[in-house]
Amino acid sequence: MTEKLHLRKCTSLGALPEAIGIILNLTTINLFGCNITELPGSFGRLENLVMLRLDECKKLHKLSVSIGKSKSLCRLLMEKTAVTVLSENFGNLSSLMILKMQSL
Repeated sequence: MTEKLHLRKCTSLGALPEAIGIILNLTTINLFGCNITELPGSFGRLENLVMLRLDECKKLHKLSVSIGKSKSLCRLLMEKTAVTVLSENFGNLSSLMILKMQSL
């Protein structure tokens, strides 16, 4: 079973498929330096996701509203992205211990 997804500096990656939400065992996703513009709505189904790394995803302008359903997420790293606003349900991330956020 897949637990970790590392696509670091995969610059040809412009988007993640909605089907990512069916990989329920994912605990770590590293998209450092990818060219994604947003996260799919299915992200909320990743109940075991503990760490999400989005640093230097410079085209990323918003997080999926469903990310608030990721109750296990404790590390969210998103420095040097285009994200400037977090949705209201972001407060539902009850396990979040580390948030690193810096816009471009």
